[in-house]
Amino acid sequence: MWKHGFSTTGKQGKAGETMIEESIAAVKQAEQQAESMAADARKQAEELLRQGEETVQKIRTEAEEKAKQAADACMEKARKAGEEALEKAAGEIGAETAELRKQVEKKLPDAAEAVKKLILGD
Repeated sequence: MWKHGFSTTGKQGKAGETMIEESIAAVKQAEQQAESMAADARKQAEELLRQGEETVQKIRTEAEEKAKQAADACMEKARKAGEEALEKAAGEIGAETAELRKQVEKKLPDAAEAVKKLILGD
């Protein structure tokens, strides 16, 4: 028999069996720890993904709200500009209409006389 409990005949001594059992137990324990670490890593990854999705959704919602506010502000500005343009155009048309009426009123007696001549044949 050798010094560490191994014999040259292939039989192991008590110390050798204990060492093998300890090695097997250590391997099993390491496997369990590795499985536990892998499970923890999966949980952490899932949590990070969930948090990432929440962050993306929050950013998307905020961006949509800001875009809506910007679009609303732009539409309000365009509406006001349109109203101002309509008011200006209405004022210009009103002034042109008043000028045309003045010109028509000046020519009305002559027009009435021309119609009278056409009707009466003068």
